[in-house]
Parts: sequence; structure tokens; C-alpha cells
Amino acid sequence: MQHHQWFRNIFHPAEAQAFSFKLVALPLSFLYRAVVFLRNFVYHSGICAQKKLPNYCISVGNITLGGSGKSPLVSAIAQHLRAQNLYPAILARGYASNLATHDYALLWKGQVRTKSGIILRGADEAFMQAAILSEVPIILGRKRFRAAQWFLSISKDTCPAPSHWLLDDGLQHLQLHRDVELVLLDYRQPFGTGQVFPLGTLRELPGALRRADAILLTRCPETAVNESLRLTLATYSQAPLLAIPFSNPQAVRVVPPGSCSPKNELASARLLALSGIAEPTQFMDSLRAQGLIPVEQLILADHQAITAEELQQRAETIDALITTAKDYFRMPEVFAACKKPVWILPLEATISYPQLHKLSPQVFP
Repeated sequence: MQHHQWFRNIFHPAEAQAFSFKLVALPLSFLYRAVVFLRNFVYHSGICAQKKLPNYCISVGNITLGGSGKSPLVSAIAQHLRAQNLYPAILARGYASNLATHDYALLWKGQVRTKSGIILRGADEAFMQAAILSEVPIILGRKRFRAAQWFLSISKDTCPAPSHWLLDDGLQHLQLHRDVELVLLDYRQPFGTGQVFPLGTLRELPGALRRADAILLTRCPETAVNESLRLTLATYSQAPLLAIPFSNPQAVRVVPPGSCSPKNELASARLLALSGIAEPTQFMDSLRAQGLIPVEQLILADHQAITAEELQQRAETIDALITTAKDYFRMPEVFAACKKPVWILPLEATISYPQLHKLSPQVFP
């Protein structure tokens, strides 16, 4: 490219904006990488000791920002453990909730309790999990070891001690000892954009896969792990690869609640599709796969809320809304106020439990 052409491209409005972003993001990306390296070093060298919870701890995490399917996978593991008459508890940060740094929350058996007594808001993923895992305690807190201690202190007379702690989004939470490290990669884009935050979507470089006991390729058909990807991942980790297909059961009406057939009610309905998740295109693809073609779309940022007035305005010309479970449980009162039928499209992960048992027979009996 000629020098004068490169110069013109740099100062074209769109190119200038991208160039300015890179100019700011590049040094911040190097700083972020340095902080991550230092944090990893102090824990792996033993300078800072990890804290251990009683019984087993299973970490489920990833190396990219959002969208790899941690919540459905954690739910699937919890359901399996309960089916074995074990007592899992989910330990999560409570992202996008209103919990202060030293406040904690418990969602269990349809009840919500916080240490401070505030009404818990946000925490969409936790509310979503609680709706399908009523027998599994879900504990939230930025200080997860202390959150777990708080839970043990308030539940010792009412709940069996957890046999397994499921550390949701745990790869970077090094303060806690874990017995098994499960690292999720999206099969279609395992390394995100390939650049470290804020320049890209990587939270850590692929070398972090060395810490994995197993690498779980989400949204991957069981027979689709190709040799090229195997060889690429083998340069970073010798951990076994597990294919984790995702599926969408048929849509469920939540407003008004009741059992009815989506084929009957949605076949000719004018639908508004609402999503505020990391990968909204996946939601739209799932709708089309079920023959549901929305006439309107409302795409929000990940974890973004919307007011009842805004939603009512968007819903004036449609017959029904369809959204993700995560979006619905973030703001159920908003959907209830929109005066239109609301449907959710569930997302489920399928995991091979014999493979997990093979990985660690003690942790996965």
C-alpha cells in the first residue's frame, strides 16, 4: 500500500475511530496481561495460598468474555449430581447484581436471602438456574470463600453440607482450591477474537489451558472435533477434549403461565424477539431452526435491562414476545407488565457423564 493511501485510510472517519481505539486499547491490553500474569504467578508459586472448602470443588470457566455456555453446563452437572443423591451447591459471583463487595445471597427452594437484608436484583443467571434447580443452593458473592462460609453458617441446621461446590466462572478465581478444572471453549470460535481484553475478547492467553483437567467444546456436535482443532489445542494443553452439544427444547410460555403448544400459538403470531446476551445471533438462529420467524428484533447489550414502558412501546404492534431464559429472569416484572404473551426458549447442554467419571471417579461418581 502506498504511504499516502495508508495515511488517508488512517484519517478516514471510520478508520480514524478504529485507529484511535487501538492506540488506547493496545497499552491497556498489555497492562491487563501483566496483571493477569502477576496474579497467576503469586497463586501458582504459593506466595498466596488458595483457600479450600470442605469436600469437592469443580471449577467451570473459560478464557473468553461471555457466551461460552457456562450456566447451562453448570446446571447440567448440578442436575446429574442431585440424581446421584449428592448435594451440589453453586458458587457464583452474582454478576450484574446489586450485591456490595461484602454482601452475599442465597437462592434456594424458591426463597432468596441476602446477608444485608436487601432485595436481590439483577443476577439473571442465578435466578435462571434457581428456577430449574430448586433443590440446589445457589450462593452469590464477590468474595466466594466468605460467601460459602456464610452459607454454611446459616444452613447447618436446614441443609446438608454440600458434597460438591460448583464454581461458576471459576478459571480466573484463583483464591479457591479446585479439585477439577473444566475449561469451556466455544467450538466455533475457541479463542474469541484472538486478542486480549480490551483489544479483544480473550480474558487470558490460550496458554491458560495448561491449567485445565478437561477442555469442553461447547455447541459442538459429538463427532465434530476435527483433527486440525485437536492439534491446535494440543499445543497448549494435553487435557482430554469433550464435545458438549447444546439444544433448545420447545418454547415455554411464562406470561401468562400455563401449558400450551408453541406450534399452535406462535405459528402465525407476529413475534418480537428480545435478547440481551453475549451472542444474540445464536438466539436468532435457534428461533429460525424451530420455524419461528420474528417480525421485530430488540437486541440489548449483555445483561442490559429495559423498562416496562420501553417494552410496552415496542410491543404495541406485535402478538407475542419471545426471549431467552436469562433475559426473562433478569426482569420478570417488566415482561409481566407488557400485557402480551411472553415465551422463553430454553437452552440445555448435553454432557457425557461417563467421560467425567473417567476424568475423576472420586469427584464424579
